[in-house]
Amino acid sequence: MSLISVIVPVYNVEKYINRCVDSILAQTFMDFELILIDDGSHDNSPYICDEYAEKDSRIRVIHQENSGVSSARNAGLNLAINNSDSEWITFIDSDDWVDSRYLEKLIKATSDHDVMISCCNYCNVVDDTICCDNNKAIDVCTPEDLYINKNLMATVPWGKLYLKKCFNGIKYPEGKIHEDEYITHTILFTVKKVVFLNEQLYYYFVNKDGITKSKWTPVRLQSLDAMIQQVKYMKEHKYQKAYRHALVKYVLCHTNIIYRIKEEKNIKYYKYIPRLRIKAKYMLIRYHKLLPIEKYPGAYDKAFPVFMYFYWIIKAQINKLMK
Repeated sequence: MSLISVIVPVYNVEKYINRCVDSILAQTFMDFELILIDDGSHDNSPYICDEYAEKDSRIRVIHQENSGVSSARNAGLNLAINNSDSEWITFIDSDDWVDSRYLEKLIKATSDHDVMISCCNYCNVVDDTICCDNNKAIDVCTPEDLYINKNLMATVPWGKLYLKKCFNGIKYPEGKIHEDEYITHTILFTVKKVVFLNEQLYYYFVNKDGITKSKWTPVRLQSLDAMIQQVKYMKEHKYQKAYRHALVKYVLCHTNIIYRIKEEKNIKYYKYIPRLRIKAKYMLIRYHKLLPIEKYPGAYDKAFPVFMYFYWIIKAQINKLMK
């Protein structure tokens, strides 16, 4: 019996998988099983996974046809929930890695603070440059406070330790590229409190070949669908602060997409800009108290380019007169 199931989706990461798996096997807390889900890789990743499994009995490998990261995570969850005696689950992406105390500190935090979910901070790794700080504070907060103040950590699946029952009836939506934005918040809001370790125990590799850094395509409009699901969830469950926060994110996502399309100068996608701009205009007018022009001028620039052109001219003239 292993106390923790570590789930790692794997797809064409032969350059990075050793670093990830080695960091997991080097954990100071050793009572875990490692579930590697090969999602139809066509490089050497499947063979590397099998080699690890032959050397360490804690490693279990699933090979499946390529179905996407949601399907891979769901396969790992199914194995952990239905065919394992583990009590806890954590996710690690295969191009990332973790501190040797990652599991030890997360499981200790759940015990010390009597919580069902513990989270840790992360550091970005860009071109092998690690950007970390030494903040070791521990915060116990509500899921709503985490959602508002640690927005990324309330969205991504990694960097957390979950009691297995948090996933009762929950699966990642398959066929989506923003799968975590659809459900991570619903998992968090099943509990009353969460412990957050400010210590950066998770190393997030900014993969220039990964989907988050690839050029914009219309499939990324799924992010709007994921965010409106968050807005509806917060409204239905009467989390007023989180609802306002989600609404702001949803509005800004429209203007950010406009910026991304124009920045990349991909003319064939310019046809999406008018529809995005109309929606952004409507919401900025309707929710102007939540999104004041003084705080979010960039959003207004994208939604009302002509108006804002004159706005900045007039504002500059007023500033001159007041000097």
